[in-house]
This record gives sequence, structure tokens and C-alpha cells, in this order.
Amino acid sequence: MKKNLLLYFTIVLLSSCSTRITTSLIKKEKPQSGNITVLVYEKNDTLPTAFEKLGTVRVISLGLDPKSYYHAFGAAKSEARKAGGNAIQVLKLQKPNNWNNAYSLTASVLKIDTSLIHLPVKPLAAPDVVKMNDSHWRFAIDGGYSSGLGKDGSTVDSRNKTYNNPMNSGLNVGAEINYFVFKGQLGIGINYENVTSQNSSSVVTYSSPGQILSKNNMSDNLNIQYIGPMYTSVVRQINHNQVINAFIFNVGMGNLTYTDNKRVDLMNYKITGSTLGAYYSIGFDHFISKNMALGIKLSYIEGLLMNYNEFDGNTTTHVQLDNYSYLSLNHVNITVGLRFNSSK
Repeated sequence: MKKNLLLYFTIVLLSSCSTRITTSLIKKEKPQSGNITVLVYEKNDTLPTAFEKLGTVRVISLGLDPKSYYHAFGAAKSEARKAGGNAIQVLKLQKPNNWNNAYSLTASVLKIDTSLIHLPVKPLAAPDVVKMNDSHWRFAIDGGYSSGLGKDGSTVDSRNKTYNNPMNSGLNVGAEINYFVFKGQLGIGINYENVTSQNSSSVVTYSSPGQILSKNNMSDNLNIQYIGPMYTSVVRQINHNQVINAFIFNVGMGNLTYTDNKRVDLMNYKITGSTLGAYYSIGFDHFISKNMALGIKLSYIEGLLMNYNEFDGNTTTHVQLDNYSYLSLNHVNITVGLRFNSSK
């Protein structure tokens, strides 16, 4: 479980780098001084008659505001100076609207004869500003299917796998609240999950003439609940300054509780226990209005129940499980629901 958390945070850290630069040079000249002006040409602009291509540079600048746009061009100019160039020509400029929150600039690094330039080069065009609140709330409610990954779903008088297996699947309902604090991309939150399943069975014993000798009944009503804080990141698809889709990633740790209201023959039992649980999820939100979205989420909760309390109506018995009989509470959920986002 600790390895999974470490892997997640490593991926988030690596993917959160503000700027990534890749330079591929055909030829390297003597570096230019920092006060040399680097001219910027668009893809279809006419270049001076005398120029030399030194290579290409690609810059990815994370962010939705104009600072990231100008930073991408500033980094490309700096790389051009290092290579001995004094101009760049934009080959491709990708704005943050294709499943990323970054400006991606690819440009040719050029060395031109400035004495042949007779027309002024037009200034760098202003970017399309993507309006995104630095901080906002997100509230989600979900319902759907849950499948347990443990060996069985019962603690007392587990008579056969045929009876226990149906309790490994059930109904899941949940809710989560997220608060995004860093350019609307990273945040914190709290999540609640409730999984229920049940089963019942009657075992009848017959005599040789076919008469009923005994009839034993058994039923279980299982409930697994998780609640805990989480770390959240989001990747949005934006079109015309509006969010149209979003991927939501969550990871957290919290309290995982287990309850089994059980009946065996004429005896009623209540089995309760709790343990530390880990939570992971990935969700997809499709916006149907500015603040409301329809969403689907795949989540995974893991935890081991090492002990529990058994109450038979009169006495409570504490049961300590050994290493070979820990009860796995691991389960995976697929749910759908509504999402509500605040805005200024």
C-alpha cells in the first residue's frame, strides 16, 4: 500500500513540472549575448533571403494564463541564443485545449542576416486567455456497482463458498468534496464510500422417506464504509474558455469499517471492526452546463481487517485473527453521478 502511494505521488510530481524544453540542433554557433533581440516569425511569414537553420526547439509550459504563454516563447528565445541563433519561426503552437493544461511550442532556431531586414517584424501576438478560477469547490455524488476482491464476505459460520461468493458484489453509494487551490489543478478533499451486500440461505435435511428432519436458516447483511481525506489533481479539456470535459485523480487514506448483521439458525450476531484503508480513483466529468457535469468514476479501496467484535445479543466477544485469516476488505467500484462546481 505504501509503494502504491509513493508511485502515485512520484507520477504527480513528474507530471507537474512547470516547463519542459527539448532542443535538437543541426549546427551550433557561438552563443549570442543575453541582450541580443531574438525575432519571432509565424509559420507562414516570409523569411529574409539569407538565413541558416540551426535546429528545432520544443517548449511545454504548464499553465492556463498569459504568463505561461510568454514563458514558452521566452524559453525558446533563450535556447536560440545558446545555439547562436537570433530568430525563431513557429512551426506549431498548441494551446491548453487538448487534454492538457499547458502551452506547447515547437519552433525552428534560425540565424539570419539582420542587415537584410527592411520591414519591421510584428510583435508577438497576445494569447487567448483561458479563464479559470484559482480556487473553487467541486461536489460529487455517485451510485453504482461494487465488487469485492477478498476470499469471502463473511466472518461467522462460513459454511460454503456458494453462499459467500454473492456477497462479494453489491451496491455502492458515495460522495466527495474537492477544493482546488493551485490554478484550479491541484487540491484536497474528503471522500465517503458505502458498500452494501446481502445473502440468505436455507439448508434442509431429509430422512430416507423424504420427511424434513431439520431446517437451518442463515442470512447476512454486510456493510463496508470508508471515509478519509485525499489529494486531488485534475486535467481539463477546454474549448472557447469553457471546460467541456475533465479527468479527476484522487488518492487518500482513511477509516475503513466493516459491519455484518448475521443470523445463523435462531441466533443473531452483529460483527463490527475497523482498520486503515487506502483509496484510489480516476473519474471522467462531462459538463452539461458551466457548473454541472455528469460523471463516471472507477475507484479502488484496500484494507485488511485484523480483528473484530462479535455481539450475540448478550455478550460481546473480541476476536483477534491470525496472519492467515485476515479478512480482506479490498473492493473495486464503478459508479456514475452528478458533479457540481462553484465559480466566482
